[in-house]
Amino acid sequence: MANSGYVHVYVPQKITPDEFQIGMMLPFTYTNEQIAAAVIDHVMRRGEDQTPKQKQGIKRFKDNGSWNLGAGRDNLTDLKKFFDIFNDVFFNGLLTGFCRLEFKSDYWMTRHATAGTDGFCEMIYPGYQSDRRIRNKDPVVLIALNSSIDEPRPANYMTRCLDNLAHEMLHAIFLIYARPSKSDPGHPLAWHAAAYAIKQRTKTRNVADPLLGLDLHFKRHLCMASDVQDEGANIPSASELRRVGLNIKIILAHLYNFRSWRSVETGPKKYFKRNTCIRSHWTFDS
Repeated sequence: MANSGYVHVYVPQKITPDEFQIGMMLPFTYTNEQIAAAVIDHVMRRGEDQTPKQKQGIKRFKDNGSWNLGAGRDNLTDLKKFFDIFNDVFFNGLLTGFCRLEFKSDYWMTRHATAGTDGFCEMIYPGYQSDRRIRNKDPVVLIALNSSIDEPRPANYMTRCLDNLAHEMLHAIFLIYARPSKSDPGHPLAWHAAAYAIKQRTKTRNVADPLLGLDLHFKRHLCMASDVQDEGANIPSASELRRVGLNIKIILAHLYNFRSWRSVETGPKKYFKRNTCIRSHWTFDS
């Protein structure tokens, strides 16, 4: 048989709107690209095209989308309220029953991630619970936010908490429903694409119909630079970065800052001659 030159390429099946809802998707089944495309399609809906879950979340936000600034830094009540709102509006309720929310200290964050980390997201697989008396039948994602964030003003702390919450919830949707892969960096391009779509829909400047209007930004440039610095990930091409709203110059600037800080922390110490007892030009007699 003559070689026709045909090469079969597997194209993943798109997640349909009817499938993108709680009870219809199976954990650890889809590719990152399938999940990102479904999230983007969901958040870009407007008006009558929005799902009942989206409309329910938007109504809950309009009626009770407040944060008690006097409740302290460990305000888990309002955090869970906004988790439910974001879950409905951005993910059509797909995180329901899969996540556990907690506030943690900076010391805890340093032990589990790195010092100064704002948020942490970790998959706890069935059978790997720290308390063996409690057995989970389904995977559970721990979403932990840093309660020691250096934000003295309560309003700024609240804004940062909401952005960190949305950031970690987007991680959670990939952790739960995507096929596990050790080759993916902490923030793959599919994650950036979905984060960029949510950022564009929630911004308030020059937009007629913002979704919630919270101006979520996800710190995406900093995350890309962190993956390159800490995990050895490759920087995608400039064209790929532009597709997901990233600027190569900003990423390189963050990398320069990272490496400057690391060289100060881990590089050889330089001492001034005036602080030493012996000068370099002195000679000694035996």
